[in-house]
Amino acid sequence: MKSYHEIQNFCLNKYKEFLICNFSNIDFFPLRMNQFGKYKSNELSKNFFQVDSEILELKKNSKEELGYGYEIEWETSNARNSGKNNLPSTIYFSNKSDYLKFIDKENEFFILEEDANLMLEKFPELNTWFLENPSKLISISDDLEKILSIFEFFKKNPRPNLYLRELPIEGIDTKFIERNKSILIEILDIILDSDNILLSEDSIEKRYYLKTKPILIRFRILSDNYSLFPKGVRDISIPISEFKTLVFSEKNVFITENLINFLSFPNQEDSIIICGGGYSVLNLNQLENLQDKEIYYWGDIDMNGFDILSKFREFFPTTKSFLMDTITYQYYSHLAVSTNISIKSIPNNLTRDEFELFDFLSKKQTGNRLEQEKIPFDCVKEKLIHLHTIGYGKSF
Repeated sequence: MKSYHEIQNFCLNKYKEFLICNFSNIDFFPLRMNQFGKYKSNELSKNFFQVDSEILELKKNSKEELGYGYEIEWETSNARNSGKNNLPSTIYFSNKSDYLKFIDKENEFFILEEDANLMLEKFPELNTWFLENPSKLISISDDLEKILSIFEFFKKNPRPNLYLRELPIEGIDTKFIERNKSILIEILDIILDSDNILLSEDSIEKRYYLKTKPILIRFRILSDNYSLFPKGVRDISIPISEFKTLVFSEKNVFITENLINFLSFPNQEDSIIICGGGYSVLNLNQLENLQDKEIYYWGDIDMNGFDILSKFREFFPTTKSFLMDTITYQYYSHLAVSTNISIKSIPNNLTRDEFELFDFLSKKQTGNRLEQEKIPFDCVKEKLIHLHTIGYGKSF
């Protein structure tokens, strides 16, 4: 026979099914616990007092005693050793009230009914979603009015072209939207016309045509003679949309992954340097004003560094690596650290030497990352002198 605890778990596990049936006008009651378990005749004789205790416990928590909850169906057992006994054969709930009170969900269900009526009155097109996901409406009950106000705004103002913090919705801030991002996307995708949704985008801003925070490019002018900006203005951060309009006279562009290396990079004639910031450097793919430049990428000597270099070459195929070679690694390998790196696919835009170094590092368990900031700047200066001597645009 099932214990009181097992009966509770059975009822709780049926709750979602109950909600779906209730709001779909499908009969759910009586709810019977068919696999209730029965006593065998030999159990009655051997464990009479235990069985009697279990039956008393079952009756004590039944509707017969409490006035609500489950009801018990009995059957008569007439065993040779134990005689004639009335034993429980199953339990059942005959109505919604008994069931909800038993699992202590009366108040929650009352609120859910109110919430469902409120939401479906404003957005009847969410009926199917609600019937499939009643528990999700429970999870947002405390914030439902705010969430509905967001839906109403976007329904009336598709493609608002505003920043999140500019949305004229009372009581709504960017943290609230971010905290409820999952449910907002799930439902906005239902109530908005498909031509007002960019399904390929995961962020709320891009998906629903809001303004996004501009991507900034930080760069330094390394030349002593430059005319694009006032003298003394060398370290500049501007939106990528503005950077792409600039026409640089400088022919050489160095890109470094690390900020300190960016700040410390020596002045260099006819050159600028851009702070790449790891994989963020791939945001430069739209910059046509770099296409005719000699580009040098300097990243960590590790699997990620070569992966970034390979991906960057998809947009700027003539990019050359800078201090990302076997000689540099071997000379400073005592400064290398160990790291666990996982690359989804093998980079396919590397030179033979670069790939051999990438492959070597991928097989090493220790010392498989030489961070670019560990390389002394005397070495950087020597490479720049050598590059100037043999001519920009040539490998070295």
